[in-house]
Amino acid sequence: MKSSPLPLSQEDEILLSDYEHYLKLWSYTRIGRRLAEARDLLRWWQDAPLDRLRPEHLTAFLKHRPKAAGKFIRTFTLFLERTGRLPVPQPPDPADVPLPGVADPASRLVGEFLHKRKRTGQSVYSRTQERSQLKLFSLTLSTRCQMELSQVTHCDVEAFIEQQQGQGLAATTINRRLCSIRAFFAWLERTGQYTSDNPVRNYHYLPEPDPLPRAMTTQDVVALLAVIDDVMDRAIFLVLLRTGIRLGELLRLTVADVDLAQSTLHIRLGEKNGRGRVVYLSEDALQALSAWLKERQRFNVKPLFFTRRSHRLCNQTVEERFRRYLEAAGIHRHYTVHSLRHTFATDLLNVGVPITTLQELLGHVNIAITQRYARVSDITKRQQYFAAIQRIQESNFALGPADTETQEASDG
Repeated sequence: MKSSPLPLSQEDEILLSDYEHYLKLWSYTRIGRRLAEARDLLRWWQDAPLDRLRPEHLTAFLKHRPKAAGKFIRTFTLFLERTGRLPVPQPPDPADVPLPGVADPASRLVGEFLHKRKRTGQSVYSRTQERSQLKLFSLTLSTRCQMELSQVTHCDVEAFIEQQQGQGLAATTINRRLCSIRAFFAWLERTGQYTSDNPVRNYHYLPEPDPLPRAMTTQDVVALLAVIDDVMDRAIFLVLLRTGIRLGELLRLTVADVDLAQSTLHIRLGEKNGRGRVVYLSEDALQALSAWLKERQRFNVKPLFFTRRSHRLCNQTVEERFRRYLEAAGIHRHYTVHSLRHTFATDLLNVGVPITTLQELLGHVNIAITQRYARVSDITKRQQYFAAIQRIQESNFALGPADTETQEASDG
């Protein structure tokens, strides 16, 4: 006779009841199957505290279970992490990960450099990028240079540039990598570990194209907004379009950053310069955001915008949704989410907003960056051009043929 499964403790039953509420709140499908898998996991792990559950234990549990069980258990572990019952696994800091294939002391010094960048407030993403760029450069060095960085010269940098160009990389990408290498050797100089001049010289940087910002046409903006019916997505894209904030700044917003009464958003930390600023909400953006705030009240999460699975949106998710809406609207021009920022800036310049005001709204430290938008402010330039040409034509017509000949003679 088959034995009945062991009953769960009262604490585990309360946990499963909370889990069922969580699944219904976030509109998960196949709730019964998800609860059954969670119940089996709790029976299997019954003799140990839940907070000691680790990925290797989950692998052992799933070894002899159907393949589909994995995604159901992943939902359960996400629930445990969100409710504080299970520690959230933290990825290793990029400064603590040795560079594979790179000998000491180069690998060790790169780690020390990244730790210094961490102390000065550089983000994990930026340090991860710098680590990758310094790894690429280090792998092009000889073993001797990796062992003795003092042996690195401008010739090694030039060889690296040629290798990167041989891979067909853009000048902007190569220059970004050169900036990381230069910063690394500048740090080595300050700490007395590199006594020569910085091997990255000014002439190493490649000339970059200066493309014009790509703003959306008014017709495309209207067509795009017409197909966005999801409440959260409409709030996202209208806020981006009417405030000009960067996508990274939007994704860091919390409910506390929204002031509906004053029609403002508080950007606590600028994406590029680390400076906070206040931006303003237009009537349509305010309505869309108010509708989303009303709908999200039942969700107890900190970010202003989020997803069911991770409770936090990422850049790729927003970009993918934007592409789907472009297709639905029949828009075939190559726009990205950042095009909404370009559209905001261009539209404000076209109606006469001073460029210094636009600089503050966009969060630019250097006004030269803001002035790029003045080069595509078509309406203003168009009006000024045709007004000037009209005056010139009227002046020429007023002279008449005889007066023109007299004028030419006197000029001669």
